[in-house]
Amino acid sequence: MMGFFASATFVASLIGSFSDMPQWESDYGRALKATRENGRPLLIVLEVPKKPAGRLEPIRSSEDKVAGADPRLLVPYQLCHVDVTTKYGKQVAKVFHASRYPFVAIIDRTGQCIIFKKTGQMTDSEWQTVLTRHKNGDLPPTQIAGVGQSHYQSSLDPSYCPSCQNGGW
Repeated sequence: MMGFFASATFVASLIGSFSDMPQWESDYGRALKATRENGRPLLIVLEVPKKPAGRLEPIRSSEDKVAGADPRLLVPYQLCHVDVTTKYGKQVAKVFHASRYPFVAIIDRTGQCIIFKKTGQMTDSEWQTVLTRHKNGDLPPTQIAGVGQSHYQSSLDPSYCPSCQNGGW
C-alpha cells in the first residue's frame, strides 16, 4: 500500500512540474496581449517548418523544450511560434522586418521593445545564454536611461512600433 502511495505521489509531482510549462501560442496578437497582462517576456519564433534550413533547431515547439537545455528555461516566457508560409505568418514577419528564417525575437515584459533578435540557427549554449539572460524581460539600463551605447541597441530596429502590433492579429 505504501509503495502505491509513493508511486502515485511521484507521478503527481511529475505532472505538476510539467503543468507549469508554458504553452506555445500560434497567434502573435494573443501572445503579445498575454505578455502585457502577465508581465512575462515574449519569445517569438518565426520559421518555415517544412524546410530544414528555415526551421529552428534545437527548439521544438510541439514538445515545449529546448534540446540540450533545461526545458524549465522556457517557464518565464510567453511563447509564440508562427509559420511564415501562411498569409498570417507573412504579416507577422513583416512586423519584425524578417525576411530570412528561422528568426527569433524576445520582447520585453511590457510588450513594448525588442530586447533580442537573431536570424539563423542557435546552438544549445546560445539558447541557454539567451533564455537565461532575458528571463526577466527587463530592458538593459542604457535603454531605460536612453543614454549610452550597448549591444542591445544594435539589435533594436528603429522602425519597430509597438502600436502596430495592436491591430487584430
